Parts: sequence; C-alpha cells; structure tokens
Amino acid sequence: MGAQLAAFNAKLNSVTQRQDRLEQAIQSNPEKALSMPLMRRDIDNMRDNNTQSLAAIKASVDQVYDLTKWLLGTLAVGVFSLAIANFFQRKGDG
Repeated sequence: MGAQLAAFNAKLNSVTQRQDRLEQAIQSNPEKALSMPLMRRDIDNMRDNNTQSLAAIKASVDQVYDLTKWLLGTLAVGVFSLAIANFFQRKGDG
C-alpha cells in the first residue's frame, strides 16, 4: 500500500510539474501559445480548399471524358456510314 501511494505521489508530482511548465510557457509568451490553434485552423482551411479544388478538377475531367466519348462515337458512326455508302455505291456501279 505504501509503495502504491509513493508511486501515485510521484506521478502526481510529475503531472504538477508539467502543468506548471505549461502555464509558464503560456504566461511568458501568449502569442506563441495562440499560434498553434491559429496554424491548425489555417491548415484545416487549406485542406478544405484542396478538397474542393480536387472535386472541381474531377468534375472537369469527367466532363472532358464524356465529351471525348461523344466525339469519338460520332466519328465512328460517320466513318461507318461512309464505308456503307461506299460499299453500296460500288455494288451499284458494278
């Protein structure tokens, strides 16, 4: 029981010392203490902006992909119709 109490007191002293150092750091340089939450907020804002930019780029790529499919499909139908017209024209001449 005495050993557990001594270990508990040692841990309590350690936590108290850490808290005192933290309080001293905040009191000695409050600007530095506030800079971390502000940087975190800026990083979160940048992350949100990047996410929105990536979504916009994905939408643009999807739009170009769909347009390309339509153009290639139209081109293929045009070539196919020319081939059929040429085939029937040769058959009619022959």
